[in-house]
Amino acid sequence: MSRTFEKISWFAGCISTVFAASSSESTAFNAKRYFDDYCKVTTEYVTPHADFGKKTVWRGLDVLMIVPAWGAREVAELMQRFDFRINTLMYGTRDMFNCTDTGWAVPTAFSMSEQLQRYDRELMEKSYSAIVFGNAAWAKLPDRYRMEILRRVYNGGTGLVLINPGQSSELDQLFRKPDPALTAELKNIGLLHMFQGLDRTRAIQCVPFGKGRVLRLNWESGRFNALSPWKLGKGWQGWEYDHNLAFVARAILLAAGKDFSLEAELSGDKSHLRMTASPDTRQFELRAYHAKLGREFKLGSHPLEKTVPLRLEGLPNGDYLLLVTGRTADGTLNGWDYQTVSVHSPKRIESVKLDKRRYGKTGEPVRVDVVLADTGTGDHLMIRISDANAREVYRRRYDPGNSRRLELEFPAPFPLTGGYFKLETELFSGGMLRDAYRSEFMVGGRPIPSFTLGTWAETDTGHLSGLLYGALAKLGVDYLYWGTLQPQASDAGRVSAENNLMLMPAFPRFEVERIKNGNPDKPVHRKSLMRPEIAAQAEQQVRKHLEQFADADIMGFTDGSDVTRRGNSYDADSIACFRKWLEKRYGSIEKLNALWKTRYGSFEAVTPPGMAEAAEKRTGAAWIEFNRFNAEGFLNYYIRLSDMSGKIARPDGKPRLGPDGFGRLDPFDFADFYDVLKKLNYFNLYYYQDPPQIEICRSILRYCPQVSCRTIYDGSYAFSNYTHMRTSPWYMLLHGYNGYFYFFGINNMVSGGQQGTLICPDGRITEGFAVSKKGIDRIRSGIGELVEASRRLNSKIGILYCYSSIAAAAFDKKLEDCKKSLASLQSLLEDCGLQYDYIPVQELEKKDFPLEDFRTLILPHTFVLTPEISAGIRHFADRGGLVLADMVPGKYDFYLNDGPAGEFRKRFGTEPSFQLLEWMPYRLHPSEFMRKRFMGLTADHSEQRVKMEGTGMPRLEKIEYETPDGTLVAAFINYTSERRSPQIKFPAAHVYELVSGKHLGYLEVLRFDMGNGETKILAFCKNPVKMPEFRMASGKKGEVLELSFKGPQADSVVSYTVLQPDLKIRKEYSGALFLKKGEPALRNIHTALNDPEGKWQIVLCNEFDRSEIRKEFELK
Repeated sequence: MSRTFEKISWFAGCISTVFAASSSESTAFNAKRYFDDYCKVTTEYVTPHADFGKKTVWRGLDVLMIVPAWGAREVAELMQRFDFRINTLMYGTRDMFNCTDTGWAVPTAFSMSEQLQRYDRELMEKSYSAIVFGNAAWAKLPDRYRMEILRRVYNGGTGLVLINPGQSSELDQLFRKPDPALTAELKNIGLLHMFQGLDRTRAIQCVPFGKGRVLRLNWESGRFNALSPWKLGKGWQGWEYDHNLAFVARAILLAAGKDFSLEAELSGDKSHLRMTASPDTRQFELRAYHAKLGREFKLGSHPLEKTVPLRLEGLPNGDYLLLVTGRTADGTLNGWDYQTVSVHSPKRIESVKLDKRRYGKTGEPVRVDVVLADTGTGDHLMIRISDANAREVYRRRYDPGNSRRLELEFPAPFPLTGGYFKLETELFSGGMLRDAYRSEFMVGGRPIPSFTLGTWAETDTGHLSGLLYGALAKLGVDYLYWGTLQPQASDAGRVSAENNLMLMPAFPRFEVERIKNGNPDKPVHRKSLMRPEIAAQAEQQVRKHLEQFADADIMGFTDGSDVTRRGNSYDADSIACFRKWLEKRYGSIEKLNALWKTRYGSFEAVTPPGMAEAAEKRTGAAWIEFNRFNAEGFLNYYIRLSDMSGKIARPDGKPRLGPDGFGRLDPFDFADFYDVLKKLNYFNLYYYQDPPQIEICRSILRYCPQVSCRTIYDGSYAFSNYTHMRTSPWYMLLHGYNGYFYFFGINNMVSGGQQGTLICPDGRITEGFAVSKKGIDRIRSGIGELVEASRRLNSKIGILYCYSSIAAAAFDKKLEDCKKSLASLQSLLEDCGLQYDYIPVQELEKKDFPLEDFRTLILPHTFVLTPEISAGIRHFADRGGLVLADMVPGKYDFYLNDGPAGEFRKRFGTEPSFQLLEWMPYRLHPSEFMRKRFMGLTADHSEQRVKMEGTGMPRLEKIEYETPDGTLVAAFINYTSERRSPQIKFPAAHVYELVSGKHLGYLEVLRFDMGNGETKILAFCKNPVKMPEFRMASGKKGEVLELSFKGPQADSVVSYTVLQPDLKIRKEYSGALFLKKGEPALRNIHTALNDPEGKWQIVLCNEFDRSEIRKEFELK
């Protein structure tokens, strides 16, 4: 053993650690390719950043950075600012080297075997000038890697920077006597919030170790594992981030032993700087950063002198961070230093106050009260308003005269891409800027895409998280789900709005806690919403939470991930409330007894049984009514919350609030979804819960036009199913949902972090999400508008939906069979190329329900039939309709007494209009025999305008639409990875394939190929679809320009792309729209005052065949 190793061998200790290894275009997921790309860190996603350090004398400094996955964006930020040559190794989480237990049984980039390979390749086989180990547990790093790093420091002089390395007895021993002299050049800069309240002796430590140095930095890093300090205190401004990262860069250089001799000392009268620099320095550059405005002012360059004059004339009042950079003869940076200076002038703005923080809509008066310290002849104010994209939307000059107070008013601007606006108030005197003040406000009513994209994310409010939110916004994400347990909720609106993102905050859900009472059949909840005081307390808690978002750009509110009502509570208060509910519902005990077939003497005598007890004693009426009572009470709670949210956080009076994840076919989960969707205006279902619920809700939506936001939570936790990733956005659109609520946008140290995220840790789009995004982009090019404007057809097939039957299935212990029946029936219908709608019993019971619109009525596992529904079914069959069932329906009536099953049993056995068919095995064992039998039964009782050859294809769905002018549209989704070649027949027409944008010709028969997970949408038009006539107006900057269309000859879809004079695409001015036959249309383009003048272009695309027309317009 060498003497060197003897000196550091104590680090290894005597504990041996055993690591369990796990093993972990392209049309399919490949783990190695995917994770190799995921673990790269690049500067492909560019964020605003300082440029003073891109060409330095340390160019090519080899640095290895070992960080958790969701801290890697900070590495990319360093790479943008400094020309170090950086390799990156990612930890799975902050506290774990091995992250094999993802909880989702999916591949992981951070399995032990993968990490060992990467560490051997990047650490053991390469040499570095410095190694940074950030925001990870040093003690969890395997012994041989820790020893190799320390050996390189001791023997080779490699610098080591440890940032928040966690508890380690090894490091405590190493840092017993840190040397303050070694960190002297890492100066405190009081103006930066990172140094305010910083305990330097604990936070910044350095020790020599052999030929090298070890530097330890301890500060809070936030949920996204920032290398620079995260908890920065009130008043921190985004411009400071450049200098915080410069501090980290300087620490790396210090550890690597690189010369850094530039020093700028402010003279006593603050008129000049005394400079100390290395011999190769030839010039100095000065930049000043206004502490409150965040503006950078370049103060020029100076040749090498011992003193440099400091001229601050023309700078507005305030404190400044002064950056001094030294450069060699060819302009290469060889050092930098900081000083702080202040500018004071009697001409200043004392205060600027807005009457509100949030305005409900465009045009609402914005009132601003400005107080000046001093005014005089020739002084004037300039008011500027810009949005999050730095588009200047308002500018006006005000002359205060001798008045020190001005009351200004202007209309709230239009929130083109988001509701965030920055108001800058500038005071000029003698032709020079003397003071400036920045304020912020929000405006509601931003346009929402016809097909939205939201995502769950490990949310935070630090600057690094804001950069990642910006990456999501660039990918087209509209809103973030914000959990109730996340920190800094009050700052969430600002951070998201600055990045053009809305929020979908979760309100504190009502947590159901069961008391162990020894009777699982009659559970008791510690708190019951049926008790008014408990409901009031819960509502107050929600109100307090929602008030934090009163100024935010809100998409809506929801209750959090995957929750449930957890059934009924048999506490005394709930039972007492139930009895009052019964009295109001029935009016008299005699009426209740008549319907229930019971002999209660009073409502007080009614005691609800548990489900098992009710089944045993045949007292089902009391049980099912108690369940309805609990479901109604739970729904009423949500209705009250919806009303509350509108008053608190949506001044436009249009709140969106609804359940998230109540998608199970379960009478104890929430409530009848017909009632839910009639009363609320938002809901989110989970793709992987009970799939029939998705189609049930899709069918119910035709009766609930107020449900403006309907989303599905979906994705693929590790992108292992690319077929599904291709179909998922199309599945949502074509099944009546107008939003994709994506699994993971970004993650952090809580879990492994790589499972199915939208972006890589460095901000690039992941390969997996790119598969879905292709479909999302195509939907947003106008196809979504077409589907939204069209009527979804059915094949004259209706399926009875009855929430009471779901409850009765549970009562009979047949709930799982009920789910299987519905799921298999849907598969059978879809594989046959048939379309269907669920018919809620509440609609069917109405006298004006158009039952004649259907020719086949299917009763899947229908346990409950009321007399009214039974009569409707008999009438439907008597006039020639076909009734199908997989069991004799009507075992129970509405109160779980004996139902009309006896009558129907006779008819199903003897009449052609009533047929029993056992379809339940089909989903697991799809067979052509079953499809033939079903098609044979329904041949004269169904209708298809586009007919597939034969009996259809398993897992290939056809969906038909009709546009307002009668144009037929048919969509096909291949849910398999196999190549399919369906053949279809249809009335002769000009056929367009909309996804690819091709005119296929004038046809009446078509065979086409469909690849892995492919979607095709065909439009069958009487005549060729021509580009509609349009006019694009010219105008002045800041005006609203009109893009107008004459009424087209047929329903059509166009997209338009706006390009500024340098041909840069202006995404915020571009869009798509559905044009209705014969109806003129208008789109407004809201230009900005700082848009470039000159010849602009607009490119219109006919989305039916992708033909284009390009026209110029002028902006002056």
